[in-house]
Amino acid sequence: YSQCLDESGNYYLNYLSEAGLRMGEILEDLLRLSKSKCLRLMDSSFNLSTMAEGIMEQLQQADPNRQIEFNVMPDLIVEGDQQLLKIALENLLINAYKYTAKEPIARISFGQLFEERNPIPIYFVKDNGVGFDEEKEGEVFIPFHRLHDLKDFSGTGIGLATVKRIIERHGGKIWHESHRNQGAIFYFTLGGGN
Repeated sequence: YSQCLDESGNYYLNYLSEAGLRMGEILEDLLRLSKSKCLRLMDSSFNLSTMAEGIMEQLQQADPNRQIEFNVMPDLIVEGDQQLLKIALENLLINAYKYTAKEPIARISFGQLFEERNPIPIYFVKDNGVGFDEEKEGEVFIPFHRLHDLKDFSGTGIGLATVKRIIERHGGKIWHESHRNQGAIFYFTLGGGN
């Protein structure tokens, strides 16, 4: 009936439609957050690099005109719940993809590093996007807390809280480095460490 409504009526119709879609996204994210706490871990060995490549391939197919350099360290084999770790990795890579949208060439990296004093591998997702202010450091993993205005970047504010919960369920930790307009790096371990 949009052709029967005036400009004001169409505005409210669009507003309600967008609010309904946003509520659906929030409910879906809440279900993911809930699952990350309740599901029994089904440990198996799998290739996290292949998983990351598949996620990025899907993101690039959604917007083939975007210029993205995606670098992944090959053959990172991990032990963990494949379904939950896919949710965590998707959230991290989708964030990197989203927050590099304004860059002429987006650069997203996924890999692993070791510290001398700690034999446990540290995985990372790095981007050259908008980053965020250091003073917001304590707010990054709080559910529904957004670091950027909704009009600039979409999202529900639940993704990183879900990632944190999944990593902690695997006995790991997650932390980050970021500065506004200088990108972000999210580090995580599985099975202990830092």
